[in-house]
Formats: sequence, C-alpha cells, structure tokens
Amino acid sequence: MIKQPKRGSRNVSDYFYKAETERIAKLNEIFGSVDLTAEEEKVLIWMAGLDNWTIDNAVSAIKKAVNANSKVSVHEKLQKYRKQDIERDSDQDARKYIEKQTER
Repeated sequence: MIKQPKRGSRNVSDYFYKAETERIAKLNEIFGSVDLTAEEEKVLIWMAGLDNWTIDNAVSAIKKAVNANSKVSVHEKLQKYRKQDIERDSDQDARKYIEKQTER
C-alpha cells in the first residue's frame, strides 16, 4: 500500500497535499495489496504529485494490462504447460538416444 508522506514533511501546499491524497487513493485501488519496495513506493508517490490526467491514464493502462493477463483461461495455461512438458520429455528422450548411440 502506498503511504502518503506526513503533512509538513515536505514543502507543499495544503491544496497539493489534498490532491495527492486523492491520487494516491486511485493508485492504491491497484497497488493496495501489493508489497512494494521503498523505491517503488517513492516513484508512485512522485507520480501522485503529477496532474489528475496523468494518474487517470496510468491507472487505466495498468488495469488494462492486469485484465489482459487475467483473460488467459486456465485451459490455455494448462495447454501451454503440457506443451512445455512434452517438449522437455522429447528433448530428454533425444539425449538418451544420442547417449546410447555414442556408447556403442
């Protein structure tokens, strides 16, 4: 969760602090349950100091990316993993065959 710096810890106006509070709330809709590093949190606090247009578009883009990744069905993921297993098994069989041939 992104935690806003304490009031008075920076040289900003009350208006800026209030606007930043609202923008951090928007970012926390996405990042609220994510364990962020101190550096990641600093970047997001910096972003929250920008204008509403920037934050709204960044939040929109991030939500689209998250939704796009979640649209891959479990069936598709299983097929991908099965294909990887088959390829790995095939590679292992080929290696065993080559080893047997070189032993002769």
